[in-house]
Amino acid sequence: MPTESETIADELLGLIGGHRTEALKRLREQSISTGKLHVLMGLAALGPLTMSRVAELRDVSLPNATAIVNRMEESGLVERIRDVRDRRVVVVRLTEAGRNVVAELDFVRRRQLVQVMDAMAPADRMHFAEGIRAFSRTLTALAASGSVDFFNAVPDSLRPEPTPVVPPAP
Repeated sequence: MPTESETIADELLGLIGGHRTEALKRLREQSISTGKLHVLMGLAALGPLTMSRVAELRDVSLPNATAIVNRMEESGLVERIRDVRDRRVVVVRLTEAGRNVVAELDFVRRRQLVQVMDAMAPADRMHFAEGIRAFSRTLTALAASGSVDFFNAVPDSLRPEPTPVVPPAP
């Protein structure tokens, strides 16, 4: 028998994942697949990553990650840069176009959330806000205690290491 928290979590995850949003429709129109989106969001959250770390992040082989990055590079969403210390190491980073896609996605998702909140009864909106604030306080306390790391949920093995890179030629 699931706990109340498990039931609520399942309901929330179902709600979030169960709807095809305007943002996802727009991404599909731009030929941005789920795989590309994961790479974009990973690069936006973590900064430039080596190809091997992109493969880890997507949980795919290096050749599969290379194919994804190739298509993203052809679309102008990312660029590859060689490590100045070891030219065999390739670092992938977002281009301006890639950052724009992430920003557009964030804008559309935020607008949708505001529409839902505006449609709620004032009392429901107040209770929802109180719940979100309680969730945030608890999350902060758990993170501070080291028992959970939702703020930095990416494993250390996937965090970018400081890598000096050569900027692209103008």
